[in-house]
Amino acid sequence: MNGFFPSAFLSFVALFLQFTVFAQSDTLNPKKVDANYDRLSLTYLYQPSGDRFESRMQKLFEKVRVTDKFNDNRLEDNVLEKSRSLGPGASGGGTNAQTAGVRENSLGNVMRHEQVGKHILEIWYNQQEDGSMNMDRVTQRGQYNASDEQVKEAMMTRRGLSFLDEMALTLIDKSYVLVMRYNGIRTMKEIYDQQDAQRRKRAQATNQRFVPVERSKNGYKGNAHVYLYKIDFNDELSSEFYSQLWVNSTDPDSVKQARKAALDTFDIPFTFVFRSSFSVEGTQFNPGYGFMNKKQGSKDDMLVKLMQDGVNRAIDRFERKIPSFRVKTRITDTHPIRAKVGRKEGLGVEQRYFVWEDRQGKDGTVASKRKGVIRVRSVVDNRKISEGDTEPSQFFQVAGRKIRPGMLIEQKKALGIGIRAGYGFGEIRGFMLGFDFNLSNYIGSQLPNMDPGWKLWIEGAADFNTYNSPHLDYYDRFHKFLATHPDFSDYESDEIWSAPFNFYRLQGGFSRDFAVGRNFTITPGIGWCYEWGFSTILRDSDGNRVNTGAGIYNYQVFSTFPQYSLDANVLEVRGNLFLVNLQVARYLYYPLQVYGRADYYIPFFNAVDREDKFYLDRKYTDFFPGREGLTLEAGIRIDL
Repeated sequence: MNGFFPSAFLSFVALFLQFTVFAQSDTLNPKKVDANYDRLSLTYLYQPSGDRFESRMQKLFEKVRVTDKFNDNRLEDNVLEKSRSLGPGASGGGTNAQTAGVRENSLGNVMRHEQVGKHILEIWYNQQEDGSMNMDRVTQRGQYNASDEQVKEAMMTRRGLSFLDEMALTLIDKSYVLVMRYNGIRTMKEIYDQQDAQRRKRAQATNQRFVPVERSKNGYKGNAHVYLYKIDFNDELSSEFYSQLWVNSTDPDSVKQARKAALDTFDIPFTFVFRSSFSVEGTQFNPGYGFMNKKQGSKDDMLVKLMQDGVNRAIDRFERKIPSFRVKTRITDTHPIRAKVGRKEGLGVEQRYFVWEDRQGKDGTVASKRKGVIRVRSVVDNRKISEGDTEPSQFFQVAGRKIRPGMLIEQKKALGIGIRAGYGFGEIRGFMLGFDFNLSNYIGSQLPNMDPGWKLWIEGAADFNTYNSPHLDYYDRFHKFLATHPDFSDYESDEIWSAPFNFYRLQGGFSRDFAVGRNFTITPGIGWCYEWGFSTILRDSDGNRVNTGAGIYNYQVFSTFPQYSLDANVLEVRGNLFLVNLQVARYLYYPLQVYGRADYYIPFFNAVDREDKFYLDRKYTDFFPGREGLTLEAGIRIDL
């Protein structure tokens, strides 16, 4: 170890400095990133599946909400009743592309048959009971959608803000329909009962004691299948609509009735966009479990929660896969980095954005190059019609090159998970594999004032080492034990042994990232380490013990008194250690980081034997001297 430590660590430092000197290269997007972003409109529809909870879910589906990021085109009748005839194959489970295409077309035809497109136009044009229409909702949504730049440009024209009305008309063709189908819904009691049945069966087969599952939650779990469509209100259809179907409040009743009847036969097609299937749940902790769970929701509340979970997961997939669902805007300032987006666009703390710069090639084609990666630091509540002076939200850079005002930023949703692998140098050494979870990323949309960078981390490590006389405390303690048991009066052993020990540890805690410069991150943290070291007695092919070392003492005592140990062939000691750490990381090429970390371990409590069956009266470091203090770790990390 002594020779390995300096050479390996110095090699890592050299590699770290090499990549620090050379700046990150730009990432080329072969296509130009579309800079246009407009508010989309969503209509949620429920497709029956025949599930046993369906009648309740259909009634409760109207409680599923549309987020602030989208216009709400909620229909009075939100159940695709005629889609029942499509059967289970209409919504999910199949993998054949041809079959999937049939399902997509079938659902699209059902929506056309039920005149979903007509109902969406009635919402947009604020149709009254007499059939008359107006532009009030179109105008309001257009003004709400307009950015500061668009408002300023409109004010410079002769028409003023009325110029935005024409822009608002383009929003109608950006209306989407989200068809949700839920099936396989089961209560948590049913799930726990099934798990207990499986455990009981395994226990009987292995002749072990049955241990029931802990029933910590109530509610429902199931599956969701989602289909996304876009209304196809093209120029030809819109021209026909305005010339033949538009109804003014001043038109004669005969005209209103005729055009209202004509609108009932107006066919508006849909374009299929995306499909996905995933598991969903609507659960809560039972009393006595979890945090902040004083009030129990009703069964209906849990069904609404399950359906809302399906919609939220669907939108999350849309934002990852479909460019029109991703927020885009221009950077206004760089000290600090600012852009005029906020809660109106669904902005949340720690959300990730890519920074793009357009470059023209020698052949005249324009491509977008990624110049950096930024995250949201603070969010402005901009849920109002712009007057040209909207306050910007603030961002911070985590990777890339120099960012300038005017560059385009595009929402790129992150999983909020980091994976890292490294090696620790020091007395508590070994290979490490860890995960960190970005808490700010997960709940930043619900808590817009939350500070960025908070993480929960967990990692495991393995170390193989040799310790001289690690069992002396065992010897001292059991010497007294043997003196009180005449059956062991013939035991004679004053040897001082050494033995190879395997060490495994689990550790976790909380940390917070602080971005420094453009590519560096400093992360202080605290945590808890649970480590166990053990040495086994090896046997040859005839079953004879090979080594006469650390395990024999344990073997001779515990083979007669098994209540003191679960395994007579294992010498094992476990310990708890408090730790503080400081990590410095640099992005080499996003999302890849190199990092160096310093951990300081402080032993706590007394050591324990296997599964806490036999408590010892010494600290963990009395068995393994030196397994405390400073450890240096180096490795790589991937940000997902």
